Amino acid sequence: MGYKYDGFIPENTALKNAKKIGVYDASDNRVLGISLSTLTPKKDTPLYSFGLLSDLHIVQRDLADTISTRSTLKLDNALSFFEEQGCEFCCHCGDMTNIGFYMEGDSVNLYPYQFEEYKRICDLHPDLPVYGVCGNHDSYVNPVTDTLTELEEYTGHGLYYSISHKNDVFLFIGQPKATQPMNVEELQWLYEQLEANRNKRCFVFVHPFVSNDSGNAMSVYGNKIFDWWEHTPVFKTLMSHYKNTILFHGHSHLTFSHQEDEQSANYTDKNGFKSVHVPSCANPMEIVDSQRVNSAFQSLGYLVDVYEDCVVLRARDFGVVSGNAMINPGWVPIATYKIDTTIQSVEENTYTDSTGTIVTDKTDT
Repeated sequence: MGYKYDGFIPENTALKNAKKIGVYDASDNRVLGISLSTLTPKKDTPLYSFGLLSDLHIVQRDLADTISTRSTLKLDNALSFFEEQGCEFCCHCGDMTNIGFYMEGDSVNLYPYQFEEYKRICDLHPDLPVYGVCGNHDSYVNPVTDTLTELEEYTGHGLYYSISHKNDVFLFIGQPKATQPMNVEELQWLYEQLEANRNKRCFVFVHPFVSNDSGNAMSVYGNKIFDWWEHTPVFKTLMSHYKNTILFHGHSHLTFSHQEDEQSANYTDKNGFKSVHVPSCANPMEIVDSQRVNSAFQSLGYLVDVYEDCVVLRARDFGVVSGNAMINPGWVPIATYKIDTTIQSVEENTYTDSTGTIVTDKTDT
Protein backbone atom coordinates (compact mmCIF):
# COMPACT_ATOMS: atom_id res chain seq x y z
CA MET A 1 0.00 0.00 0.00
CA GLY A 2 1.33 3.43 -0.89
CA TYR A 3 1.74 6.17 1.67
CA LYS A 4 1.17 9.85 1.08
CA TYR A 5 2.43 12.44 3.54
CA ASP A 6 0.64 15.79 3.46
CA GLY A 7 2.07 17.41 6.59
CA PHE A 8 4.37 19.84 4.76
CA ILE A 9 3.44 23.23 3.32
CA PRO A 10 5.07 24.98 0.31
CA GLU A 11 7.40 27.00 2.56
CA ASN A 12 8.89 23.91 4.20
CA THR A 13 12.56 23.39 3.42
CA ALA A 14 15.03 20.70 4.36
CA LEU A 15 17.21 20.86 7.42
CA LYS A 16 20.66 22.36 6.99
CA ASN A 17 23.07 19.78 5.50
CA ALA A 18 20.27 17.22 5.09
CA LYS A 19 20.31 14.88 2.09
CA LYS A 20 16.82 13.40 2.42
CA ILE A 21 13.78 13.63 4.67
CA GLY A 22 12.14 10.45 5.95
CA VAL A 23 8.61 9.98 7.28
CA TYR A 24 8.10 7.43 10.05
CA ASP A 25 4.99 5.84 11.52
CA ALA A 26 4.13 5.51 15.21
CA SER A 27 6.31 2.38 15.45
CA ASP A 28 9.33 4.22 14.00
CA ASN A 29 9.09 2.34 10.71
CA ARG A 30 10.13 4.43 7.72
CA VAL A 31 7.16 4.73 5.40
CA LEU A 32 8.26 7.45 3.00
CA GLY A 33 11.40 9.17 1.75
CA ILE A 34 11.11 12.69 0.38
CA SER A 35 13.61 13.94 -2.19
CA LEU A 36 15.25 17.31 -1.64
CA SER A 37 14.45 18.30 -5.22
CA THR A 38 11.28 19.89 -3.83
CA LEU A 39 12.68 20.80 -0.41
CA THR A 40 15.94 22.53 -1.21
CA PRO A 41 17.77 23.93 1.84
CA LYS A 42 19.60 27.24 1.80
CA LYS A 43 23.31 26.37 1.73
CA ASP A 44 25.20 29.66 1.62
CA THR A 45 26.20 31.68 4.68
CA PRO A 46 23.47 33.87 6.20
CA LEU A 47 23.95 37.59 6.78
CA TYR A 48 23.23 36.95 10.45
CA SER A 49 21.19 34.71 12.73
CA PHE A 50 18.98 35.37 15.75
CA GLY A 51 17.13 33.30 18.33
CA LEU A 52 13.34 33.35 18.53
CA LEU A 53 11.31 32.38 21.61
CA SER A 54 7.92 33.02 23.18
CA ASP A 55 5.98 32.50 26.40
CA LEU A 56 8.84 32.29 28.88
CA HIS A 57 6.66 32.53 32.03
CA ILE A 58 9.56 33.15 34.37
CA VAL A 59 8.88 33.08 38.12
CA GLN A 60 11.02 33.89 41.14
CA ARG A 61 13.91 31.56 41.78
CA ASP A 62 12.95 30.56 45.32
CA LEU A 63 9.48 29.32 44.41
CA ALA A 64 9.22 25.59 45.15
CA ASP A 65 6.93 24.72 42.25
CA THR A 66 8.83 22.43 39.86
CA ILE A 67 7.19 23.81 36.70
CA SER A 68 8.36 27.28 37.71
CA THR A 69 11.91 26.01 38.21
CA ARG A 70 11.80 24.47 34.75
CA SER A 71 10.97 27.80 33.09
CA THR A 72 14.20 29.29 34.44
CA LEU A 73 16.24 26.30 33.33
CA LYS A 74 14.67 26.31 29.87
CA LEU A 75 15.33 29.98 29.16
CA ASP A 76 18.94 29.74 30.29
CA ASN A 77 19.40 26.61 28.16
CA ALA A 78 17.86 28.21 25.05
CA LEU A 79 20.00 31.34 25.34
CA SER A 80 23.12 29.18 25.76
CA PHE A 81 22.21 27.29 22.59
CA PHE A 82 21.77 30.51 20.60
CA GLU A 83 25.18 31.69 21.79
CA GLU A 84 26.77 28.41 20.71
CA GLN A 85 25.15 28.75 17.28
CA GLY A 86 26.56 32.23 16.73
CA CYS A 87 23.28 34.15 17.02
CA GLU A 88 23.74 37.89 17.41
CA PHE A 89 20.69 38.41 19.64
CA CYS A 90 17.42 36.80 20.74
CA CYS A 91 13.85 38.05 20.20
CA HIS A 92 10.79 36.82 22.05
CA CYS A 93 7.05 37.28 21.67
CA GLY A 94 5.99 37.99 25.21
CA ASP A 95 4.90 36.60 28.55
CA MET A 96 8.31 37.21 30.01
CA THR A 97 6.87 36.46 33.45
CA ASN A 98 3.93 34.49 34.81
CA ILE A 99 2.12 37.28 36.69
CA GLY A 100 4.18 40.43 36.15
CA PHE A 101 4.96 42.98 38.86
CA TYR A 102 2.05 42.19 41.19
CA MET A 103 1.01 39.12 43.16
CA GLU A 104 -2.48 37.67 42.93
CA GLY A 105 -4.61 39.18 45.66
CA ASP A 106 -2.39 42.27 46.02
CA SER A 107 -2.79 44.90 43.33
CA VAL A 108 -1.13 47.64 45.40
CA ASN A 109 2.37 46.54 46.37
CA LEU A 110 5.08 45.83 43.81
CA TYR A 111 6.63 42.36 43.74
CA PRO A 112 9.33 42.56 41.07
CA TYR A 113 10.70 39.07 41.79
CA GLN A 114 9.70 37.51 38.49
CA PHE A 115 11.15 40.32 36.40
CA GLU A 116 14.26 40.21 38.60
CA GLU A 117 14.65 36.54 37.75
CA TYR A 118 14.10 37.23 34.06
CA LYS A 119 16.82 39.89 34.17
CA ARG A 120 19.14 37.58 36.13
CA ILE A 121 18.94 34.90 33.44
CA CYS A 122 19.42 37.36 30.58
CA ASP A 123 22.41 38.87 32.39
CA LEU A 124 24.06 35.43 32.38
CA HIS A 125 24.42 35.95 28.62
CA PRO A 126 25.93 39.44 28.24
CA ASP A 127 27.01 38.85 24.65
CA LEU A 128 23.48 37.92 23.52
CA PRO A 129 21.07 40.87 23.78
CA VAL A 130 17.48 39.81 24.45
CA TYR A 131 14.63 41.85 22.94
CA GLY A 132 11.02 41.09 23.72
CA VAL A 133 7.52 42.36 24.31
CA CYS A 134 5.01 42.25 27.14
CA GLY A 135 2.28 39.63 26.89
CA ASN A 136 -0.99 39.22 28.74
CA HIS A 137 0.71 37.49 31.69
CA ASP A 138 3.02 40.46 32.22
CA SER A 139 -0.18 42.41 33.00
CA TYR A 140 -1.78 39.50 34.86
CA VAL A 141 -2.92 41.54 37.90
CA ASN A 142 -2.44 45.20 36.92
CA PRO A 143 -1.71 46.73 33.50
CA VAL A 144 2.01 46.85 32.81
CA THR A 145 1.49 50.51 31.88
CA ASP A 146 1.30 51.14 35.65
CA THR A 147 4.93 50.07 35.95
CA LEU A 148 6.70 51.36 32.81
CA THR A 149 9.67 52.67 34.80
CA GLU A 150 10.15 49.26 36.39
CA LEU A 151 9.63 47.54 33.06
CA GLU A 152 12.51 49.45 31.51
CA GLU A 153 14.65 48.84 34.59
CA TYR A 154 14.33 45.06 34.37
CA THR A 155 14.10 44.54 30.61
CA GLY A 156 16.03 47.51 29.20
CA HIS A 157 13.07 48.49 27.02
CA GLY A 158 9.68 50.16 27.19
CA LEU A 159 6.26 49.01 26.05
CA TYR A 160 7.18 49.41 22.38
CA TYR A 161 10.45 50.16 20.58
CA SER A 162 12.55 49.34 17.53
CA ILE A 163 16.07 48.20 16.74
CA SER A 164 17.93 48.08 13.43
CA HIS A 165 20.39 45.42 12.35
CA LYS A 166 22.19 45.18 8.98
CA ASN A 167 19.52 47.24 7.19
CA ASP A 168 16.65 45.25 8.72
CA VAL A 169 14.20 46.77 11.21
CA PHE A 170 12.78 44.96 14.24
CA LEU A 171 9.57 46.38 15.74
CA PHE A 172 8.46 45.26 19.21
CA ILE A 173 4.88 46.03 20.32
CA GLY A 174 3.85 44.99 23.84
CA GLN A 175 0.43 44.55 25.39
CA PRO A 176 -0.51 47.52 27.61
CA LYS A 177 -2.93 45.30 29.54
CA ALA A 178 -4.00 41.67 29.58
CA THR A 179 -7.02 42.09 27.31
CA GLN A 180 -5.56 44.44 24.68
CA PRO A 181 -2.95 43.49 22.05
CA MET A 182 -1.76 47.10 21.70
CA ASN A 183 -3.20 50.61 22.06
CA VAL A 184 -3.94 53.21 19.38
CA GLU A 185 -0.68 55.02 20.12
CA GLU A 186 1.24 51.83 19.39
CA LEU A 187 -0.80 51.22 16.23
CA GLN A 188 0.00 54.72 14.97
CA TRP A 189 3.68 54.18 15.82
CA LEU A 190 3.63 50.90 13.91
CA TYR A 191 2.25 52.62 10.83
CA GLU A 192 4.85 55.38 11.04
CA GLN A 193 7.66 52.85 11.38
CA LEU A 194 6.44 50.74 8.46
CA GLU A 195 6.03 53.80 6.28
CA ALA A 196 9.45 55.18 7.19
CA ASN A 197 11.05 51.80 6.45
CA ARG A 198 8.98 50.71 3.47
CA ASN A 199 12.15 49.86 1.52
CA LYS A 200 13.58 47.67 4.28
CA ARG A 201 12.58 44.34 5.77
CA CYS A 202 10.54 44.80 8.93
CA PHE A 203 10.13 42.03 11.48
CA VAL A 204 7.14 42.76 13.76
CA PHE A 205 6.79 41.12 17.18
CA VAL A 206 3.54 41.01 19.14
CA HIS A 207 2.26 38.56 21.73
CA PRO A 208 -1.18 37.25 20.70
CA PHE A 209 -2.11 35.50 17.48
CA VAL A 210 -4.70 36.87 15.06
CA SER A 211 -7.77 34.65 14.71
CA ASN A 212 -8.00 32.44 11.61
CA ASP A 213 -4.29 32.88 11.03
CA SER A 214 -1.32 30.91 12.35
CA GLY A 215 -1.02 30.10 16.03
CA ASN A 216 -4.28 28.46 17.04
CA ALA A 217 -4.55 25.09 15.31
CA MET A 218 -8.08 23.72 15.29
CA SER A 219 -9.16 26.85 17.25
CA VAL A 220 -8.51 25.09 20.55
CA TYR A 221 -7.53 28.23 22.47
CA GLY A 222 -10.38 30.55 23.31
CA ASN A 223 -8.29 33.46 24.65
CA LYS A 224 -8.33 35.41 21.37
CA ILE A 225 -7.06 38.82 22.44
CA PHE A 226 -7.08 40.40 18.97
CA ASP A 227 -10.80 39.53 18.70
CA TRP A 228 -11.57 41.87 21.59
CA TRP A 229 -9.90 44.92 20.03
CA GLU A 230 -11.87 47.23 17.76
CA HIS A 231 -8.80 48.22 15.72
CA THR A 232 -7.78 44.71 14.68
CA PRO A 233 -9.00 45.26 11.07
CA VAL A 234 -6.69 48.28 10.81
CA PHE A 235 -3.76 46.25 12.12
CA LYS A 236 -4.43 43.44 9.64
CA THR A 237 -4.67 45.95 6.78
CA LEU A 238 -1.29 47.40 7.71
CA MET A 239 0.33 43.99 7.83
CA SER A 240 -1.19 42.88 4.53
CA HIS A 241 -0.25 46.01 2.58
CA TYR A 242 3.32 46.45 3.74
CA LYS A 243 4.69 43.37 1.98
CA ASN A 244 8.13 43.85 3.50
CA THR A 245 6.95 42.56 6.88
CA ILE A 246 6.86 39.28 8.78
CA LEU A 247 4.67 39.04 11.89
CA PHE A 248 5.91 36.92 14.80
CA HIS A 249 3.65 36.00 17.73
CA GLY A 250 3.03 33.41 20.44
CA HIS A 251 0.34 33.08 23.14
CA SER A 252 -1.24 29.68 22.42
CA HIS A 253 1.89 27.66 23.41
CA LEU A 254 0.98 25.03 20.77
CA THR A 255 3.77 22.73 19.60
CA PHE A 256 5.12 22.51 16.04
CA SER A 257 3.56 19.10 15.42
CA HIS A 258 0.07 20.48 14.88
CA GLN A 259 0.88 21.46 11.31
CA GLU A 260 -0.23 17.89 10.61
CA ASP A 261 -3.67 18.83 11.98
CA GLU A 262 -3.91 22.24 10.31
CA GLN A 263 -1.51 23.50 7.66
CA SER A 264 -1.55 27.08 8.96
CA ALA A 265 -0.65 26.05 12.52
CA ASN A 266 2.91 27.43 12.45
CA TYR A 267 3.16 29.63 9.35
CA THR A 268 0.72 31.09 6.86
CA ASP A 269 0.26 33.97 4.44
CA LYS A 270 -3.39 33.17 3.74
CA ASN A 271 -4.55 36.53 5.15
CA GLY A 272 -2.25 38.57 2.94
CA PHE A 273 0.69 38.82 5.35
CA LYS A 274 3.45 36.47 6.48
CA SER A 275 2.64 35.19 9.94
CA VAL A 276 4.79 32.96 12.17
CA HIS A 277 3.62 31.40 15.42
CA VAL A 278 6.29 30.70 18.03
CA PRO A 279 5.50 27.94 20.57
CA SER A 280 6.31 28.24 24.26
CA CYS A 281 9.86 27.92 25.52
CA ALA A 282 8.53 27.17 29.02
CA ASN A 283 5.25 25.27 28.72
CA PRO A 284 4.47 23.93 25.24
CA MET A 285 0.96 22.60 24.67
CA GLU A 286 -0.27 19.57 22.77
CA ILE A 287 -3.83 19.10 21.52
CA VAL A 288 -5.61 16.10 23.02
CA ASP A 289 -9.35 15.58 22.48
CA SER A 290 -9.66 19.17 21.24
CA GLN A 291 -8.09 20.55 24.42
CA ARG A 292 -4.68 22.07 25.14
CA VAL A 293 -2.61 19.77 27.34
CA ASN A 294 0.60 20.92 28.99
CA SER A 295 3.82 19.29 27.79
CA ALA A 296 5.77 20.91 30.61
CA PHE A 297 9.07 19.07 30.20
CA GLN A 298 9.51 20.22 26.58
CA SER A 299 11.07 23.49 25.39
CA LEU A 300 10.66 24.87 21.85
CA GLY A 301 11.75 27.82 19.70
CA TYR A 302 13.40 28.85 16.43
CA LEU A 303 16.83 29.75 15.18
CA VAL A 304 16.37 32.27 12.35
CA ASP A 305 18.96 32.58 9.56
CA VAL A 306 18.60 35.85 7.63
CA TYR A 307 19.70 36.04 3.97
CA GLU A 308 19.53 38.78 1.34
CA ASP A 309 16.27 37.49 -0.16
CA CYS A 310 14.73 35.23 2.48
CA VAL A 311 14.76 34.01 6.05
CA VAL A 312 15.07 30.38 7.09
CA LEU A 313 13.28 29.40 10.29
CA ARG A 314 14.86 26.37 11.90
CA ALA A 315 12.54 24.94 14.53
CA ARG A 316 14.36 23.65 17.58
CA ASP A 317 13.41 21.25 20.33
CA PHE A 318 15.78 22.37 23.07
CA GLY A 319 15.31 19.03 24.84
CA VAL A 320 13.39 17.77 27.83
CA VAL A 321 14.02 18.45 31.50
CA SER A 322 16.00 15.80 33.36
CA GLY A 323 16.95 16.90 36.84
CA ASN A 324 18.79 20.19 36.41
CA ALA A 325 19.66 19.59 32.76
CA MET A 326 18.06 19.48 29.33
CA ILE A 327 18.60 16.26 27.35
CA ASN A 328 17.85 14.92 23.84
CA PRO A 329 17.62 18.22 21.88
CA GLY A 330 17.15 18.24 18.13
CA TRP A 331 15.89 20.05 15.04
CA VAL A 332 12.21 19.79 14.02
CA PRO A 333 11.77 19.10 10.26
CA ILE A 334 8.03 19.83 10.09
CA ALA A 335 8.62 23.45 11.13
CA THR A 336 11.70 24.32 9.08
CA TYR A 337 10.75 27.06 6.61
CA LYS A 338 12.23 29.20 3.87
CA ILE A 339 10.24 32.44 3.59
CA ASP A 340 10.79 34.87 0.72
CA THR A 341 11.43 38.46 1.81
CA THR A 342 11.72 40.21 -1.55
CA ILE A 343 10.57 43.78 -0.96
CA GLN A 344 7.59 45.02 -2.96
CA SER A 345 6.86 48.71 -3.39
CA VAL A 346 3.49 50.20 -2.42
CA GLU A 347 1.44 53.25 -3.34
CA GLU A 348 -0.57 55.42 -0.99
CA ASN A 349 -4.31 55.63 -0.32
CA THR A 350 -5.62 57.28 2.83
CA TYR A 351 -8.57 55.74 4.65
CA THR A 352 -10.35 56.20 7.96
CA ASP A 353 -12.02 53.98 10.52
CA SER A 354 -14.47 54.64 13.33
CA THR A 355 -11.95 56.80 15.24
CA GLY A 356 -10.93 58.93 12.26
CA THR A 357 -7.83 58.77 10.11
CA ILE A 358 -5.32 56.48 11.78
CA VAL A 359 -3.22 54.97 9.00
CA THR A 360 -2.59 55.19 5.30
CA ASP A 361 -3.63 52.21 3.25
CA LYS A 362 -1.04 50.78 0.86
CA THR A 363 -1.64 48.97 -2.42
CA ASP A 364 0.95 46.91 -4.27
CA THR A 365 2.44 48.47 -7.37
